[in-house]
Amino acid sequence: MEKPRIAILGASGFGKFHAREFRDAGCDICAILGSSKESSLKTSEMLLKEYKIIASPYYKLEELIKRERLNAVSICLPWDFHEKYTRKCLESGLHVLCEKPFVMSKNGEDYRTAKELFELAKEKNRVLTVNTQWPSVLKYLGGFGEKIEKFYMTMEPGLKGREMIIDSIPHMNSMLIRLIPNGEIKNLEFSELKEDCAKIKFDYIHSKGLCRVKYNMRSKKERPREVSFSINEDTFKRETGENYQQKIIEGGRVFDIEDPVKVSIRSFVSALNGGKTLINREEVLENVKMQDEILKEYLNAKKI
Repeated sequence: MEKPRIAILGASGFGKFHAREFRDAGCDICAILGSSKESSLKTSEMLLKEYKIIASPYYKLEELIKRERLNAVSICLPWDFHEKYTRKCLESGLHVLCEKPFVMSKNGEDYRTAKELFELAKEKNRVLTVNTQWPSVLKYLGGFGEKIEKFYMTMEPGLKGREMIIDSIPHMNSMLIRLIPNGEIKNLEFSELKEDCAKIKFDYIHSKGLCRVKYNMRSKKERPREVSFSINEDTFKRETGENYQQKIIEGGRVFDIEDPVKVSIRSFVSALNGGKTLINREEVLENVKMQDEILKEYLNAKKI
C-alpha cells in the first residue's frame, strides 16, 4: 500500500511534532506550508535536520495543493486560520486533522460553523477530526463506577489571558465529554479570572444526574507543564521522563501511557483506510458548543 501523502500547514511550532508522528505512523510528509517563502524554507530545513523529513516548502496553499499529490493535511496554523483552511482543504478533496480549538471567533458563536464544516466533510466523503488527544489516556485507568459526580482538571498552557483559556478548554471539554456524553452546562461562572490564571466551575447535567466540574488554568512558559484531573475522589497526574516517556500517577498506582498526540495522529491515519479517529464528529461538535458557552461567559466576566 502506498504511503499516505501528508502536508503540515504550520510546522514551525507544535506542527513539527505532528510531522514527526505522521512520519512514525508510516506517512510521507511531502510538504509544509509557512507564512512566507523565507519561513517555509527555514522550517523545511529544520525538519530535515531534526527528523530527517524531506518536505517541500510552500507559502501559498493553492500552489501546494496544485503541485502536490496529497491525501490529507494537518492544520497547525494560528487559530484564526482554522476555519478558512479546513474549508479550503475539504473543498479540494483532502482529509483534515485540525489542531484545537477547531474553530474560534471572538464572540463565542462557532457551533454553526463547526457543523457546516462537518457537513462539507460528509458531502466530500472526507475524514475530519480535531487533535484533542487527552481522552486516549482513559483506557489505561479502568472504570469509574456508574456515576461520575465530580470532574476537575488542571492545565498549564504557555499562554496568558484569553489565549490561555482557549488553549485549555477544548482539551478539558474533550475529557468530560468522553466520560459523560450529551451533558448540559448550568450555573457556569469564572470563580477566578486573571491574566495568568483562571478557574471555571459549572454544573454538568446529564441523563444519570449531575456532575460538579472545575477547570483550573495557570500560565507556565517553561516545560514540563502540569496536566492533572480528578474523577470522583481519584486524582491523576501526568509525569514525563527524560525522553518524554509519559506516565499517569494516582496515589500509589503508576500507569505507563503512550503519548496522546501519537495515539491521535495514528488514529487519524487509520481512519484514512476505514478505521476510526480518536475524536468523533459528535464529540467535536459538543466540544465547540461548550466552548461557545464558556467564551461567552468569559466575555461577560471581562465586562464586570
